[in-house]
Amino acid sequence: MIPEEELELSKERYRRLFNESLQGIVIFANGRIVLANTAYAETLGRPLNELLEMSADDAWTLVHPDDRPELEERNELLSKLKTLPRHRFRYFRPSGEIRWVDSYANIIEHDGSPAMQALEVDITEQVEAEHAFRENEERFRTFVESSEYGFIVFQGSHPKVIYANPSLSYITGFTNHELMSMNIGDIVDLIDEDFRDETRAYIETALEDRLKLDISNEFQFRRKDGTQIWLRTDSSLITLNNEPALQLLIIDITERIQTQEILRKNEERYRTLFESANDAIILIRDDTFVECNDRSLDMYGCTREQILGSTPYRFSPQFQQDGRTSKDASLEKIQAALDGTPQSFDWKHTKYDGTPFDAEVSLNSIQLGEEVFIQAIVRDVTKRKELEQKTRSASRRGLLFLDLLTHDVKNKLQALELFAGLIAEREAGDDDILSMVGDSLRECTQLISKVETTKALPNIPLTPHSLQEVLLRCVDKISIEYREVEVLLPSITIKNGHVLADEYIDLIFYELMENGIRHNKNENRKVWVLVDEDEISYIVSIADNGQGISISMKEEIFNPEKRTGGVGLHLVYEIVEKYNGTVRVLDRVEGQPSSGTMFVISIPKITDASDAS
Repeated sequence: MIPEEELELSKERYRRLFNESLQGIVIFANGRIVLANTAYAETLGRPLNELLEMSADDAWTLVHPDDRPELEERNELLSKLKTLPRHRFRYFRPSGEIRWVDSYANIIEHDGSPAMQALEVDITEQVEAEHAFRENEERFRTFVESSEYGFIVFQGSHPKVIYANPSLSYITGFTNHELMSMNIGDIVDLIDEDFRDETRAYIETALEDRLKLDISNEFQFRRKDGTQIWLRTDSSLITLNNEPALQLLIIDITERIQTQEILRKNEERYRTLFESANDAIILIRDDTFVECNDRSLDMYGCTREQILGSTPYRFSPQFQQDGRTSKDASLEKIQAALDGTPQSFDWKHTKYDGTPFDAEVSLNSIQLGEEVFIQAIVRDVTKRKELEQKTRSASRRGLLFLDLLTHDVKNKLQALELFAGLIAEREAGDDDILSMVGDSLRECTQLISKVETTKALPNIPLTPHSLQEVLLRCVDKISIEYREVEVLLPSITIKNGHVLADEYIDLIFYELMENGIRHNKNENRKVWVLVDEDEISYIVSIADNGQGISISMKEEIFNPEKRTGGVGLHLVYEIVEKYNGTVRVLDRVEGQPSSGTMFVISIPKITDASDAS
């Protein structure tokens, strides 16, 4: 598992680089500015929040009207090519001042959708320098002598340097005297070999054919001390003394190239950490999945299209283990994380096809750009939970066996001892006493049978069972054994409904129906069997019109240590849990415990019984 701290550190480095860059960086989505740094805002002479609040139409008003058509065409081309070389255009400041920029654009993924990221360099001073050079050579010389950019001019049949300004010496490390003694071949030899031949061919063609070209180029250059730097040249052919000359404006772009490379590596590193994690990592906006790694697709058994746009409770059963709906519980956890309290909890999830699994989930609030998201890290702990469950089951069975010996069976033996005393004293009729003895013996036998079921339960494999057939069998058996009880079973609409179960599935529903009958002291006893379903589970409700169960007893009824509900209900809980289902106890009429009890059992569906088997 990739530590959350390492993920956060990578994202923090990216954010710091983005915000502290000296070059303007801006991200457009659907024509709107969704993220920009301070340098970009300073170039436009506007507050950052004003830019982020602009509509797509308002954003276009920042661009000089003459430059908009070409910029629109390039944006359309960018959506196809994913990246484009430098493009030069003009921005308006609120004062009416024009700022020239060189824009380097590429397509990135932002919040799960394509967006345009542009690195924009303010070149107003450079453009003004170019204009000044063309308009007035003397003014140009004065300007370039003090410019931070390098200027160099070549002329002659074997082009030699006829001018180099002081900044070029600072950039390259060569003195002005050394530069002035060089020809164009000497300069080209200092260019990285990957760019050398192309640059030499262009220069020779431009000078020989007197091409009026205006071309930019970027390449690595070796300084006098041997260090490698990145330069950008803007070259144009001019006329000096009626002879062609080649002028180059040279800018050290090493910092910008390094910034781009760090941005690229950080993005790659974060993406690698994101995709190589052994846990599912999901970004949530509001209550919707907006991004996930590949491990998420494996864990939930779905495609990216199937999970993105869905909610956490789409991949959860209707109810969690505590009886709360998955929707209510997940929304509460998300809100707590948004409020600044990290969340870590156990959760019952389901795959896309409804197969349940146990998970550990952590939720943290993170900010990306101007938006706040929830980062969810989900770990599948099904195997660990199964081992824990086996351990707990073994412990519960041990407690049960001990309890049976010290309580249930002991009580039955005491009853038999009492009946034996009655026979001896002849205080009751022989037939009545023998009937009570027989009942006690049968109950002892049933207790032993249930204990044997508990012992065998973990080792029996699960196979498909028709839920309709199971319910009809149980209702028929109850109707025969308790003819005076009215069993109400509306028509079942899940004729093809199958669940993964074992031979003890009948015991769940029979035990709950019989439990509602045996403890019902009403003269007209009734039992209702209701069947429903949701996307992933079948839901069976068994209700009675008995005396009901108190709130305190409901909370303890399935507690194996207290075993308030007796051996039968304990066994029901064990069986349902083995089927990855849930069982809850409610009032038959909500808020009225005395109206009777309702047990609600949810068991996961299987869509194709033949496939499951």
